[in-house]
Amino acid sequence: MTQPPATQKQVLSWMILIVGTLLLLYITPSILITVLLPFWKPEDFSAVSAMFALVALGFAAVTAWAMKRSYRSLKYRKAKSPAPAKTPVPAASEKEASFLSTKEAAPTETKTLIWPWLVIGCGALLLISSGPAVVMLPIAPLFLAAMSTDSGNTPAYVSVSIVMIGYGMMIAYAVLLFFAVKALRAR
Repeated sequence: MTQPPATQKQVLSWMILIVGTLLLLYITPSILITVLLPFWKPEDFSAVSAMFALVALGFAAVTAWAMKRSYRSLKYRKAKSPAPAKTPVPAASEKEASFLSTKEAAPTETKTLIWPWLVIGCGALLLISSGPAVVMLPIAPLFLAAMSTDSGNTPAYVSVSIVMIGYGMMIAYAVLLFFAVKALRAR
């Protein structure tokens, strides 16, 4: 059963508030360290650290802006919604007739898919939690395979299996993401 659009917007607003709060709590210490770096260690300050500070502050500002809009949306909806009125319950025959007429007149219902959102959400959480290290993601299996050969007595199949498994997981996620977006667009 699908929810009315107003309820979906309310759920989305609550999700933005909850996820935004958790995200801001998670990234606040690193933002503070990045922004206070010029005062704390001026010899380590460079253009790259200034760029990271600007990106972190921009990300926090966009998250706070989205949370503010969600809060206003919930507040406006709560103030605008009327109190529920009690309706008299019709007799059994009237109830059956009204049920049949609404069932015939109601449009076909579509079910909401959950698995595409799980696939997209897991990938988004991985990208957010890895931060700037996401740049290394395409070469991570090669780097791990190279590190495994440093011990000297490692068999050759270990590095090959690390590369195969690493890139296999990336390809499998890309295929899942493609089908998730395709399923969402079909709905």
